[in-house]
Amino acid sequence: MIRRVFLASVCGIVLSFGCGDDESTAPAETGGLQVILAMAGTDLDPDGCEVTVDGASPRLLLSGERTTYSGLEAGVHVVALSDVAENCAVQGGASRNVQVAANATVDVTLAVVCSSLPTGSVAVTTVTTGQAIPPDDFVAVVGEQFASIGVNATVTFDDIPVGQRSVGLTDLPLHCSVSGENPRVVEVQPAVTTGTTFNVSCPAHVGDRIAFTAGVEENPGDPPPPYIFVMTDQGAEIEQLTFAPLTGQHPDISPDGTRILFHHVRPGDLLDIYVMNADGSGATTLAAGEWADAHPAWSPDGTQIAFQSDRDGGPTAVWIMDSDGSNVRKLTSFPSWTPAWSPDATRIVFAGRDDAGEADLFIINVDGTGLTNITPDAVGDNAPAWSPDGQTIAFTSSERDGNIFQDIYIVSVNGGPITNLTNNPNFHDTNPDWSPDGSRIAFSSSRDGGFPDIYVMDSQGGNVTRLTVDLEAVFPDWGPLN
Repeated sequence: MIRRVFLASVCGIVLSFGCGDDESTAPAETGGLQVILAMAGTDLDPDGCEVTVDGASPRLLLSGERTTYSGLEAGVHVVALSDVAENCAVQGGASRNVQVAANATVDVTLAVVCSSLPTGSVAVTTVTTGQAIPPDDFVAVVGEQFASIGVNATVTFDDIPVGQRSVGLTDLPLHCSVSGENPRVVEVQPAVTTGTTFNVSCPAHVGDRIAFTAGVEENPGDPPPPYIFVMTDQGAEIEQLTFAPLTGQHPDISPDGTRILFHHVRPGDLLDIYVMNADGSGATTLAAGEWADAHPAWSPDGTQIAFQSDRDGGPTAVWIMDSDGSNVRKLTSFPSWTPAWSPDATRIVFAGRDDAGEADLFIINVDGTGLTNITPDAVGDNAPAWSPDGQTIAFTSSERDGNIFQDIYIVSVNGGPITNLTNNPNFHDTNPDWSPDGSRIAFSSSRDGGFPDIYVMDSQGGNVTRLTVDLEAVFPDWGPLN
C-alpha cells in the first residue's frame, strides 16, 4: 500500500514537469532607420548638425548626408537633431517619434531651413613703429576672409556674420611682433563697423647681415634675372635692393657696413662694377667699358677694391683700384679671378691657372711680389675666402675625393692638408664666405633639391642651417650692414 502511494507521487511529479507550459520566448523582431539631413535657404551651416536616436551617441550629418541605424527593436523610437545654427530651424521640430516596423527600414528626413545671418563690418588697422619697418604688406584675417594691409593702414571687411569672430594679422617678418593678442576675438554687431588695431613693433636687427644674389622671375619662361638681396644672418628680413634694369651679382659689403659693391651684366656679356648704399639707393658705376669687370672685393680698410677684368684685351686677371674707381692697376699677368683680401690688407688670394692649365689657389702680395700656389694639384679650385683670423682659406673645389660635384674645403694660408667641410656627393656646395667673427661659413647649395639656396655651417662643417627657400640664391657675402 505504501509503495503505490510513492509511485503515484513520483508519477505526479513527472507529469507536472512534462505537461506544464513552455516559458521560453522568441527573439524580438528588428528594423532600421535611415536619417537624412536636408538643409535649404541661405547661409547654411557648413558645420552640419548632430542626430541621435533614443539619446544614444550623436552622429554628425552635413547637408544632404544620411546615416542608417540598424538592429532597432520594432516600435517607437525618438529621433532628435541638435547643434543647429541660430539662423536655422528644424521643420516639424527638432525631436520626433518614429515607428519602426520589423524587417523594414524607415526613411526619416529632417528638413532644416536657414535664413540670412545678420552681418556687420570689421575694420582692421595697423600701426607699425621701429627702425626696420618692412617694405611689404601684412595680411589681415577675419574669420575665413583675408586681405593685404599696409604697415600703417586700415582695411574694412564687410558682410561678417554677427557674433564672436577671430581677427588676426599674419605675414609679419621675424623681427616684427604684435603687442597684445594675435589673433584676437572681436564681437561683430549687426549693421555696425567694429574696429580693432594691431600695434606692430619692428626694431632694427642687431647683428650681421648677408648679402646675396637671387633670381627674380619677370617673364614666364625666361631665365629669372639676378638681383642683389640682403637678409639677417638668421635668414630673416629678406629685402631686394636692386631692381630692373639694374641686375646685380657677387655683392660685397663694405667693412663699415654702409655700402655694397656688385657687378652688373650688360648685353654682350659686358660687366660693370657698381657701388650703392646699404639700403640699395645711390647706385653708381665705378668701372665700365667694353670689357668684363667683375667680382669686386673691398680691402679691409675700405680704401681699395680688388676685382677681375679682361680690360687690357688679355685673359681675365686680378686688378686693384681705389674705392672711387681711380688708380686702376693690374696685379696678375696670367688667367686669374675671384680675388679676396687678407685681413691685414697686405695680400690677396685668388683662383688662377697653373702651368698645366689647372685651376689652383694662389696668394700674392698687393705689390705683385711673393706669388705662391697653395693648392698645386690637378683639380678645379675656385672662389676663395680668407678667414678673419688670417690663418685659413675656405674655397670651392670639384673633382677632389672622386666627386664630380663641388664641395667646400679649407686649407692653411701656407698650403698643406686640405679638409672637406661639406662632404656632399650629390649636389653642389659653392661660394663660401666667413662670418665676421670666423665662427661660421655661409655658402650656396642645392642639397635640398631644386633651386640653390643660402646655408650656414660652423667653421668645422657642422650645424648646417638653411636660410633661404627656393630663391635661386647664390654668392653670399657676410658682413655688418648699417
